[in-house]
Amino acid sequence: MLPDFSSIRVIGQGAGTTIHQIQHLGTQKFYALKCARRAHDPEGKIFQQIETEHRTGRKTSHPNVRQTVELIRVRRFFRTVELQLLLEYLEGQTLDRLSGLELSSLVNVFAEVARGLHAMHQAGFVHSDIKPINVMVLTDHHVKIIDLGQSCPIGAVKKRIQGTPDFIAPEQVLKMPLDERTDVFNLGATMYWCLTGRAYPTRLQSKHSLHAFPINDRKDIPCPIDLNPAVPVVLSNLVMDCCRNNPKNRLATMSLVLTALEAVSRIGDKFRAREKSPTVDSIPDVLKPRKVDAQSTH
Repeated sequence: MLPDFSSIRVIGQGAGTTIHQIQHLGTQKFYALKCARRAHDPEGKIFQQIETEHRTGRKTSHPNVRQTVELIRVRRFFRTVELQLLLEYLEGQTLDRLSGLELSSLVNVFAEVARGLHAMHQAGFVHSDIKPINVMVLTDHHVKIIDLGQSCPIGAVKKRIQGTPDFIAPEQVLKMPLDERTDVFNLGATMYWCLTGRAYPTRLQSKHSLHAFPINDRKDIPCPIDLNPAVPVVLSNLVMDCCRNNPKNRLATMSLVLTALEAVSRIGDKFRAREKSPTVDSIPDVLKPRKVDAQSTH
């Protein structure tokens, strides 16, 4: 354990890491400490992700992105045998564990995620693994993006496929350059899952996905409103626009996604589902349907 800190409890485990809740003895402030040992990471992949998380976190300062504080290297005979990443401590639940959220609350969650991602993009990074488990809704109802271990500089090409089935963008599977639109897709797939309870049929699907659609049904993917009539048509259209296979056909920046989500929030219950569709004049430009190549798979 770090000097001047006391251990409180283990709050998470997985993928070769253990996360502790710790407390600074002087300030009494709580922190999270993510630990990984070389013995559990012979190929160094977990070490690399922790280093990436620290590098991205310290260069991205935003209330919707979890902050990293310090990276500690434990050495033995001039070799790093353990990494300890000191993180902002968070109280809340990840989005995948929450149920019963009202639609307006979900839209607010999506908007806060978009704000955090926009800040990451301005700092020059793509998160590249947005999914419900990496979105934490705090006890004060604010949102934090967590787990920056798969982030990368905008424009980077990864040597191996990284991402999560059911949320991964086509360019990640194809090992092509990643940019802001990669996070747009990941967020779109996350919104689809939250609004419908089903996984969007990405190029890489989980074998254990519940209610996932067959990959060969890509041309006839139901919109969120088809599966959940409570979803406003403008929000349903936005989700599908984020999930275009060809990045050129998606909303180009997270700023545009945020503008659209804020517009959806303002529209509120006026145009709920199929009961009443908004007139063309009442829809912000960013939410108006655009012509795209429906069969383009990038």
